[in-house]
Amino acid sequence: LHSLRRRQRQMCIRDRDFSLIGILSKLSGILADNKIGILAVSTFNTDYFLVKDADFEESLAVLLNAGYTMI
Repeated sequence: LHSLRRRQRQMCIRDRDFSLIGILSKLSGILADNKIGILAVSTFNTDYFLVKDADFEESLAVLLNAGYTMI
């Protein structure tokens, strides 16, 4: 994953690597399996995953545990 931003009430994970086919499906599935809801927004050149602030720590731990790296 390319970047991670945290604001007062949301976490935004942004993917800018076109070679990551199915990343939206993979990340949303991992988070859904852990009962973490997301709002996904896709554009031509990136995907954004918004997570509630209350779920920030858990979602970060879940994704790191799944082998993803945050930069």
